[in-house]
Amino acid sequence: CITQVWQAESRLLIPKSRRLMISWTMVALHYWRARYHPARMIAFGSRKQGQTEEEGSAELVKRAKFIHDHLPADAAPRRTKYGFARFSFLDTDSTIVGVAQGADQARQYTFSDYLADEFAFWERAAETYASLIPTLEGGGTFTGVSSAAPGFAEQLVYIINHADDRGRVSHTLGLMRGGKHSLSTQILRLALDPATVATDVEIDAHLQHPHDHKRI
Repeated sequence: CITQVWQAESRLLIPKSRRLMISWTMVALHYWRARYHPARMIAFGSRKQGQTEEEGSAELVKRAKFIHDHLPADAAPRRTKYGFARFSFLDTDSTIVGVAQGADQARQYTFSDYLADEFAFWERAAETYASLIPTLEGGGTFTGVSSAAPGFAEQLVYIINHADDRGRVSHTLGLMRGGKHSLSTQILRLALDPATVATDVEIDAHLQHPHDHKRI
């Protein structure tokens, strides 16, 4: 089910638990996209890129390489090139890179897909997401996965969940709040098209005045 939703929607926030292996699932899905689809520039984002392959977004890229190395023997071969925080597919001209949070990092490439791991814990989540909006409006995808935590991810959930108050479409799947500061405990579908996206101006207004519902 979650795979079908990911394929159908361009923007998702997915609450996770360690036992569900959501991060592994999303790494595998983005690996599939790079392996079989041409000219994809895919970002694995984390709070930090990491100093070694065992940390941050570099470790996520390493997971993609691990999946590649452990495919069944009858899987069609693919020519690849792997380095620190970078995994390229030479046959499809697609690449997975590991990046840290932040607007400059998000603008470094023209990404076609962006996976944000533990998004609710990023100190610079708002500016990272805002910098990705032009890419997303051009047909890119954003997938955020995270354990529950207060911050921008929760505020983004609030903004999208109250879109109906302004006559816009609210794309949620059984949105629930497990507590005052918790992330949604169900999959949240973000906007399907630019007309339903909360703009960076609206997001900034809510960050400055989180209790003023008239600003949303």
